[in-house]
Parts: sequence; C-alpha cells; structure tokens
Amino acid sequence: LGLDGTPRATNFSDVPASHKNSGYIQSAVEAGVIKGYNDNTFKPNNKVTRGQMAAFLGRAFDLPASSTTFKDVKSTDTGAEFVGRLAAAKITTGYSDGTFKPNANLTRAHISVFIARALRYEETGVAIPETTNQNSGNTTPKDNSEATGGSSSSNTDSTVPATQAIPGAPTSFKNCDAMN
Repeated sequence: LGLDGTPRATNFSDVPASHKNSGYIQSAVEAGVIKGYNDNTFKPNNKVTRGQMAAFLGRAFDLPASSTTFKDVKSTDTGAEFVGRLAAAKITTGYSDGTFKPNANLTRAHISVFIARALRYEETGVAIPETTNQNSGNTTPKDNSEATGGSSSSNTDSTVPATQAIPGAPTSFKNCDAMN
C-alpha cells in the first residue's frame, strides 16, 4: 500500500506524533483505508474485529461487488458494506453455520491470512487456490481449517487455512494493533 511510517501528527486525539505508529496510521487515513471512531479517536490499543478488517481490506483493495450476505451481519455493523466483497473475492467464506462474526476479535494469524489473501487476490485474481474434487468435478477451497490449530470444530473459520502456504504471505506483523 506504500504507507509512510515517518512519525507525524495525526487526525486522532489519542495518537500523538510521538506514537510509534503515528506515520502509518495517518498514511492509512490519507489513503482512505481507516477512518477511526466518531469521537475523533483511533484507539490504537484495541483489538481488530472481523468487521473492521473487512472495512480495511474493502477500502484498500479493489474487490468485486457482491450480494453475498451472512445471517449475522447487520447493515449497521462495522464493515458490513465490505463483507460481501471479501466473500466474492474468496478472501473469506465465513463460518460453516452461515455467519461471519463481524464483532469477533482477530488474532495475528487471522490478520496475516486476511492480508495475504487480499494481496494474493490483487496479484492473481484468486485469493484461495481451488482444487478439483476428482469424484464430482466441483472446485472447493484447498483447506478450510483454522490457522491456529487446524481444528475442525463448529467454531472453525474457513477464512483461515491451517496447512496451506500462501506464496509471499508474511509470517508475522509487528504492532498489529496499529491496524485497528
């Protein structure tokens, strides 16, 4: 995204120029990726939710329009307008119960996968490689198990693959809280 990390004044009352991520935060504001809260704060120590991540990626990347909906995403939820776009780009497929869980907090692993898939989509037009089922000819995402353990429980989020390496995907992010 070409964000400039040089420390500087920001639009937010809780992010002074002396904050270690002030340059990146203000650059993301100028790029239209983040907006902050209505009270003129950024809340740099808050965790990032799935809805917020949808908003960040939806603003940062040119994703296809979509009518895809999830039964738990209300029009008033943060990022609601972008959740369908992430699904259309196959950056997320949501949970197996038809939900997206827009208010659930993300781990660093989830953030990494969301970003890696968005970057992959931007580069190739495909966020999740598909494989052909030899018996049916249907295509399905290569792996839908959770990155933080590979669980196949009902809480498994199919946005996070456990074993699939994504070429060029970062393995960690410094200061992930700065993405809020």
